[in-house]
Amino acid sequence: MKFVDEKYFKIDGDNLLFTGPYMEAYIPDFYFEKGFAEEIGVSFKTMGLFNIVTFNDEDGKNPNPIRVFNVPSNIITYPSAYEIKTLSLQKGEPPSRFVVFKYFTGDVFCVRIIAKDLVAFKTFLAVLLGGKLPGIFSYEHIIDIWLKNMDLSDISFDISDTIYEMVIAEIYRSRQDHSVRFGAVVGKDPSHSMYDYDTVSPRELTKINSTYTGITFENMDEMITAGVNRANKHTPESISPMEEIMKY
Repeated sequence: MKFVDEKYFKIDGDNLLFTGPYMEAYIPDFYFEKGFAEEIGVSFKTMGLFNIVTFNDEDGKNPNPIRVFNVPSNIITYPSAYEIKTLSLQKGEPPSRFVVFKYFTGDVFCVRIIAKDLVAFKTFLAVLLGGKLPGIFSYEHIIDIWLKNMDLSDISFDISDTIYEMVIAEIYRSRQDHSVRFGAVVGKDPSHSMYDYDTVSPRELTKINSTYTGITFENMDEMITAGVNRANKHTPESISPMEEIMKY
């Protein structure tokens, strides 16, 4: 694990210690709801993708810029305390619920040894494909994070990176119009912010891509309404192979 900041962290045997006055880690609440994080005695296990903020005093009134902890695998951490908060981490973002881990001088931020674990791969895949990966990563780095997770989990597939890119392209959508892939947005305007995206779940992806596929999914009323709205706006949609068969 590489996470070196000599001002606030130091390696002590198998542990990475926090050496600053105070720090907070913001764990998305849905990690706990979906079982991607859990309390284990005096420690917590969580997917290591979240924001942190270090402070220059113990009362948390002198924060440093927000940072990203990027270890796409399960980590074990030992905060001194925690609380649940609803807040916005970035300007302009809607408030979200977080479990806020609190660390003081000498706390074990995480165990340095990460077991190669199939569960960590399944967890990351569920987060990514569910459109739940926190929006703290640049779009162009999502594939690197996915491949890093596979490496840490000792998983490999004999397929081209293009396949991973295609999956990511479907999940990441224009914030202004979910029917448009975010990759198409940055393709037309390379100066566009790589963070100005939305992610969609399989349910929403089905709804925006195809009326036929939508009505074979759950909640038919919602899918039919989406299909009618799409038709009224003359929005192009994907044609499924089953539709082609039924037409003939």
